[in-house]
Amino acid sequence: MSSTPGKVWRIQLTPRRRQILYAALGLGTALLVVLIFAWVSAYFNSAALERQVAALKDQNAALSQETVFARRQLAALAEKMEAMDIALDEVDKLDRTLRRLANAGPQPSAMGGEVSPIDAARRGNMTAMYQAVDSLKNRALERRLSLSKIQRYFEDRESIILSMPSAWPLKGWVSSGFGMRISPFTGEKAFHEGLDIVSSPGVPVLAPGTGIVAYVGTHDTLGNYLVIKHGQGLTTHYGHLASILVKEGKLVSKGEPIALVGNTGKSTGTHLHYEVRLHGIPVNPERYLPREF
Repeated sequence: MSSTPGKVWRIQLTPRRRQILYAALGLGTALLVVLIFAWVSAYFNSAALERQVAALKDQNAALSQETVFARRQLAALAEKMEAMDIALDEVDKLDRTLRRLANAGPQPSAMGGEVSPIDAARRGNMTAMYQAVDSLKNRALERRLSLSKIQRYFEDRESIILSMPSAWPLKGWVSSGFGMRISPFTGEKAFHEGLDIVSSPGVPVLAPGTGIVAYVGTHDTLGNYLVIKHGQGLTTHYGHLASILVKEGKLVSKGEPIALVGNTGKSTGTHLHYEVRLHGIPVNPERYLPREF
């Protein structure tokens, strides 16, 4: 290298030094490229990350709204369940009252939950909510079974009441009652097994209670003759009929026309001979009848 004034400086490098310089320039360039690439990647990754964070924030806001809505729905469901619980309490009271009236024994009980639905909803305790639901279902099932038994009991009682011969078979006046009387044919004392009810010819005879027609035919002294079974060992018998309107095996309802008043058989006038028998033994029909027609 020359140091003379006014002359150009020249640096002379040995081949080895040139190799070192070229290697340093290449390494620096590569490092610069890497740094630029890293910066660009970081820039775009940062933008993507920001977009992801924004999306997560939106999702979190939506989930928060759904959570609030779910909590409101849960609270509303809990209130409805609480109302059902109160209603079931009223059904329990009715059940106990009906069982006392029906003499049906103690009331079956269903175990209730330890936590009320509203308390469970407030605490977000879904396990307790499910337990409350199961408790209500069990209580409702128990009451349904209990009330079904009571319903059958009263239906049976109603059937018994409807089948009782508790209505007059027709309007008229009783010419001969149940018990000992003077026979109009022999003039001697004889036991009269029913009531003789005087009425006009052709007046409808009505079933005094629900029953099944057991016999339709004729009788030696009672003429056209009809028998109805009412259950509980009770049967009703009708004699001196002009005609019979029902057939054997028919189910007749209380108040249904079954025959017409007549004067068939051994009779002194138009009337209905009416009997009630308990297990085949004649009993006073007026035991089952109201005082007035």
